Amino acid sequence: MNKTKNINKSFGERYLNKFSVGDLVKWKTWELTPKSPDMFKQQHIGVILDLFVENRGDRDVAMVRVLNIDSQMTSDVMAMCLNVVSKAISNEHTV
Repeated sequence: MNKTKNINKSFGERYLNKFSVGDLVKWKTWELTPKSPDMFKQQHIGVILDLFVENRGDRDVAMVRVLNIDSQMTSDVMAMCLNVVSKAISNEHTV
């Protein structure tokens, strides 16, 4: 008798707990070298705008929407591909 695991969690869900909106994060992507077939890893830095789960290929995947500091464009990146550079600091005061 073979047992199959019942997967209820989304892919990379445990990584979402590491992040908050406003955190400064970094990630890498593969980029093509201009006028060459070579590829290289490009590092990006951005600010987290949103944390969400998206269905991709019949599986829920933990995603993060980030604002790239250099290009000023938003990107959706898998949560497991991000590293925290600096945590967001809350300006809320408790009374």
